[in-house]
Amino acid sequence: MVAVLGLGAVFLALRAEGDDSGLPLEGLSSASGVTRQAAIQQLAGLGAGRMGDLLYELGADHAPLVRSGLAEAAGLMGVTTSEVSTLGVLTRHQDPDVRFQAARLLTAVAGSAFTPLRAMAVSEDEIVSVRAGAVRALGSAGAQARGTLRTLVQDDDTPGEVRRAALVALARVSIVGADDVAAFATDASNALGERKVAVRALGHASVLSDQQLVHLTAASETWVRAEAVTALTAKSGTAQIGVVANLTTDKAGEVRHAALDALLRLGGLGSHTTWVTGRLNDSDPRVQVLAARACGGLTSPPTGLTTTLTGLLLSPNFRVRYEAALALLALGNGAGKATMLTDSASANASHAALAL
Repeated sequence: MVAVLGLGAVFLALRAEGDDSGLPLEGLSSASGVTRQAAIQQLAGLGAGRMGDLLYELGADHAPLVRSGLAEAAGLMGVTTSEVSTLGVLTRHQDPDVRFQAARLLTAVAGSAFTPLRAMAVSEDEIVSVRAGAVRALGSAGAQARGTLRTLVQDDDTPGEVRRAALVALARVSIVGADDVAAFATDASNALGERKVAVRALGHASVLSDQQLVHLTAASETWVRAEAVTALTAKSGTAQIGVVANLTTDKAGEVRHAALDALLRLGGLGSHTTWVTGRLNDSDPRVQVLAARACGGLTSPPTGLTTTLTGLLLSPNFRVRYEAALALLALGNGAGKATMLTDSASANASHAALAL
């Protein structure tokens, strides 16, 4: 069972029985988001000297909306290691909402709160959502959390929500932890959905090396390469643009599409323009659509581009024709107008509307 402390047992240690914190709490239960946010900001502005009062009220008998407001105010005020002991007590509170909020607040000082967070994370009697919250907090605890998180990932009895949270946290704690997550992603015996979570988790591990994701862009499975290139771009921006550009010629259309989409989201194609124009004649219409769309934004279009785009006006795929016509128009060429006029009479209502 989760260790439970009654309110009296908890707060006799924090305050004299019957003491009133005197905090202005009325606005926290307001149905008006503006009023509620003003109340949270007011509490946060009281200063660190009232943190004890906030945490006292957090464990008192309040509605969840009030408690979440108190927790937000405490977070804005700034939790320090001085609050670890009090929050540690709240992680054993009888109300799971209080335990959840305490775990969230301990994220800011997770390195000093490893023991209470670990106890919550591994407890099989704890509510799953609360366990997952503690696991997410452990992602800020550094290398000391790797063993616990790795065990949660590998244990077949770990609930799915907790395992997914553990994958995200494990990718953040250390480079070795990120290696563990990359290995999980490439192990076909693991659930597909969780493997995708693993790849995406590496994309959010901003303090770590890119090498795990770069390695995954060469994985044998198509979806892994596609997910990896998307995550790599989200994580590193233009730092790995060469790797991303090379994947526009991948053997799988799904990967080429993901790589081209990533390049376009980065913007400023620069010397990689040829990687985009080279995909205008791709065998996958989805890739052609993205390539044509990008070409319309080129400020220095290469020689022969309008000829290639004009050729796409004959494509059997409407989206390809449509994007080619728009690109030509953006480049000052009206060759696509006649094609769109024909498509405006299409039996497909959505195609006809776009063509107009």
